[in-house]
Amino acid sequence: MALKRTRILIVAVLACLLLDTALFTLLIHHQAGRSLTAGLFAGLFGALQWLVGIARERERSTWEAIQAYYTEGDTSEFRRYRQAVRDGTASDDDMAAYLNFYEKWGLLVRSGYLPLDVFDGSSGASIVAMSGNLDDFISRQMKRNPRYATSYRWLVHHIQYQFRVSVPTR
Repeated sequence: MALKRTRILIVAVLACLLLDTALFTLLIHHQAGRSLTAGLFAGLFGALQWLVGIARERERSTWEAIQAYYTEGDTSEFRRYRQAVRDGTASDDDMAAYLNFYEKWGLLVRSGYLPLDVFDGSSGASIVAMSGNLDDFISRQMKRNPRYATSYRWLVHHIQYQFRVSVPTR
């Protein structure tokens, strides 16, 4: 998906360069009857540059989100939550903190700010493997709030489907 965005960005940049060359040519050889054409090209060029700027900002935001995911997931506090969930010794607060972390990242994936590919590998397999340890806690919380951990559950489901990862049997 990121490769597709990069290709689109490259095509848009090349289109801008072509339009810029055409606009420059029109302005150099400007005649009275060509001012409308030059204005149209200038407007089109401006709109295309605006779109390229948005694409670049989105790509930068995606890379920042990826970096934040790996940085925040490696804090000593989160490693403690992850270890407690993995071992089955997590308190309700530990499980809530663990779920809150992945709820946020699931929401960012759903919104398109973080590619699902980030979870291809040990990170995704770990999330799916530990989801079984959280089922009872999530079920209890869903009695009070049916939408509890919606993005987390969405993320687990999509990791399982996309990367063919299954929940290990106990």
